[in-house]
This record gives sequence, C-alpha cells and structure tokens, in this order.
Amino acid sequence: MPNTLPAARSLFSISRLEVIARKTHFVVRNSRKFSGAAFLLVILQSLSSGKASFNQLAMALMDLGFLSISKQAIHKRINKHAVSFLHQVIQDLLVGYSADVLEEFKSCGFNRILVEDSSTLRLPKSNAELFPAHGNTSGPTAGVKCDLCYDLLSQEPVSFELHRGTEQDRVIGKETLIQARKGDLILRDMGYFDLAEFAYLESIEASWFTRMPLSVSLRTCCDKDLGSLLEEAAGDEIDLEVLVGEVGHQCRLVAVRADPQTTEKRRRERHLKARQKGKTAPKAALIRDGWHLMLTNLPKEVITIRVLAELYRSRWAIEIQFRAWKQSTQLATALNRKSNKWHIEVLILGAMIVALMGLKQMAIYARKVSLSKLSPEKLMDWITKDISRQRNIENIATDPPDLPD
Repeated sequence: MPNTLPAARSLFSISRLEVIARKTHFVVRNSRKFSGAAFLLVILQSLSSGKASFNQLAMALMDLGFLSISKQAIHKRINKHAVSFLHQVIQDLLVGYSADVLEEFKSCGFNRILVEDSSTLRLPKSNAELFPAHGNTSGPTAGVKCDLCYDLLSQEPVSFELHRGTEQDRVIGKETLIQARKGDLILRDMGYFDLAEFAYLESIEASWFTRMPLSVSLRTCCDKDLGSLLEEAAGDEIDLEVLVGEVGHQCRLVAVRADPQTTEKRRRERHLKARQKGKTAPKAALIRDGWHLMLTNLPKEVITIRVLAELYRSRWAIEIQFRAWKQSTQLATALNRKSNKWHIEVLILGAMIVALMGLKQMAIYARKVSLSKLSPEKLMDWITKDISRQRNIENIATDPPDLPD
C-alpha cells in the first residue's frame, strides 16, 4: 500500500545552525574542518550508535568529508560554547511547527493543556561528583533529570530543561508554574502533587488535573474517608466534591474503577514490594489499586468524566515517548563513560534534541493518524535509523515513515 502521509519539512536549517554557532561563539570563523551543523549531526549520530568518544566524534566528522581533525581538537571544541550552542538549538525546536489535533479538548475552552513529566538519565558512578544523584547503599550515584512541559492541544513542547539528579519533581514543578496563564489546564502526575500550587493556579483562573498520590488523604462533605467510599461504591464511577489534605482543600474527586487485569497487576506488585521489606501490603493501598483516582478543580458542567478519562490516557503519550526515546537510541552506551563536564553535558543535550525531534514528528503525523494508533516507539525507531544514515542534517526525518492509515 503506498504511503499517503505527507513529507515533513526539515526540523533543521544549516544556515540557521551556523547563525546560532556564531552567535554562541561556538564557531568563530569558517573552517573546512568544522561547522556547527556537522557537529550537531555527529552528536545525534553518536547517540544513535553509542560511539561518542572524542576520537569517534573526530572520525565521524572526517567521514562527513571534513579535513582531518584530531581528537584533541574535538576535546577543545567541546566546551561551554558547545553547550550554549546546543541549548539554543533546543530553544529553536521549542518554537515553530504546531498541529492542532485534539479538537474535543479545545471545545472545553482551554487555551493550553500543559503536561509535565521528567525522565532520569543515569550516568556512571565515576561522574557522581559532577552530576550527583541520590545515591544508594553502594555509595554515590550519578545522573541528571530532563523535565518536559508539553501542550497537548498544539502537540508542541513548551520547555525542556536539564536538572540535577537530586532535584525532586515537586521542586522542579515550581518552575513550570511560572508559565501557567489564565485559561490553561495543568495536568500533573503524582510526583508534582502540591495543594499550595493548585491553590495558586485557581487564584490566576487556571485549572488543574492530577492523579492522586497514595499519601494524600481526603474526606467527603459527610466526613467519609476514601477507603470507605471506594469499598462501598456500587458502580464503576465516583464523581463528587471532597476535602483534600489537612488544609481541607475543596476540589472534585473523579474515580474510575480499573479493569481486573490492571487491578491484579497493581496488587501483585504491591504485595511483592511489601514482602521484600518484610511487611504486609496495607489494606487501604490495595483498595486504591482497584481504581484510577483523579483530582481536579474543573466542575462537572465544564468537563465530563469521559473527557477527563481521555485526558488521563493522553498524558501517557508523553511517558511513552520518553520510554521510546531511551529504548530506540543508544543513550546508555553513549553516556556510559567517564569524561569532563562539557562532554557529558553535550551528549545529554544532544539526547534532549533527539527527544524533541520525536515529539515534533508526533505532532506532525498526529494530524493524519489518531494518537491512539500512532506508535511513539516505531516513530522514534524510524528517526534514530534516519539519523544514522543521513549525511546532511536538513534531510533527517523528512521522508514520511510507514505508519498505519
């Protein structure tokens, strides 16, 4: 069957990349040995192959037709200016192409639907001093967090920031809060849960929607706790006003009964974790495992349970994209090295650019193929393979992939 998907326009312009390279002082003068566009291409290719040493990057540049350049010269080039160059490339990718694909959510009157999620990239322990993570029983560990804020309405990333591996999601989430505006809907996962932030969003006339963490307590207006409410529920849905936390923040609870397979899987995992710690899984947690629990300040008149459930599922597209990004590239191999700060940061920023490329392509093709049929894994596999074979960065991911009609 012929591919009827439209060809995508290039995500990169060589002339624009060279302007950025000059502006950030990464490239000072024209050279037959080096260019900003070629450097970005070999960094992206190194993340597809895992071959990211200074010597391998130098050989990759020579393979593109540049005159001989030594690994020592590459070592000197990868500095704070290289980091600034890649930061600016990321900023360029954060603006531009937009594809409106979620008309049903638009009809609810939101300006934007902002989703936030983070993904941790683990580094060898030898990098723990430069890139500390939380550590474990074996000693210090190394890693960084990539935090993404994404607009579900336009299918466009809003921000993509790099953070220390020790920073908590709740702390990182405060930076995204600054971007919220009147008329926005903010979707939060449990790691970002903060009642004070939800109160702030309400004060600026923004809306919020979140999964409910296990540690959060609530009571109904009739003083019934969540466990009793779920145990006594006769149907598959609960939709009522509740008071959350010690402060008694008033909001809407939306609970949808999970299917038997999901419930069984959750409870099996909870029992296993409890046994590993020599404990018994708490009854309240096991009851909750039978439900999808969500909290929001959106009234029933504005948005139904069905649409909220669709939002809940749509949010997973971002998490799936992060997973596809890690699985389709050779990030672990490329980052599995002891090196200087600039080298590791350049590789991490390059990895973030690959992730943004996947999100951009998802936005383009989501107009033709519904989100439920669009496989982020296959899309990212296609991008990674295309990165590996191209010799001109402008040609990456411009031929349409084979996706279902």
